Amino acid sequence: MWKVFALPAGGVWVLAAEKWDVQHEMINEISFSIVIPLLIGSLLLLIVVNTTALRALRPVDMLANSISNRKPESLAPIVLPSEPVELSPVTRELNALMQRIEDAFSREQRLIDSAAHELRTPIAAVHLHLQNAVTSKDPEERQACLETALEASRRAAKLAEQLLVYSR
Repeated sequence: MWKVFALPAGGVWVLAAEKWDVQHEMINEISFSIVIPLLIGSLLLLIVVNTTALRALRPVDMLANSISNRKPESLAPIVLPSEPVELSPVTRELNALMQRIEDAFSREQRLIDSAAHELRTPIAAVHLHLQNAVTSKDPEERQACLETALEASRRAAKLAEQLLVYSR
């Protein structure tokens, strides 16, 4: 099959004819010469972008692994072997947070130790006065020991109440 082109040029008509197969062959050659470099370039660009992104995100992955591999009770600072500038604020703030948590745990432990010591004294007094009341033969002495034990138990209850208010 042929394709004919006609073009008037003044008083003359210029005619050109071309086989349909030749035209399709040229279309295919032109298409392949445009599409194949575009596809190859796109694949190369995809590989380069992915490789660059993975390499750039490797420190973030190292930080995530460092955090996920930590023991829950560990409050040691996070140290990365090669920390990029972009991650240093994150690790610095995480380490500061760990330090604040460690300080809070330390304060809590001191408070618990102090509270246990403060509660032990009135409880020991109650125990001592109750022992004296049990072993006492004199009713007046027994009554005095019981009243003193009651006062010591009030102090212990007040201290326990203060601790509860503090914990709230």
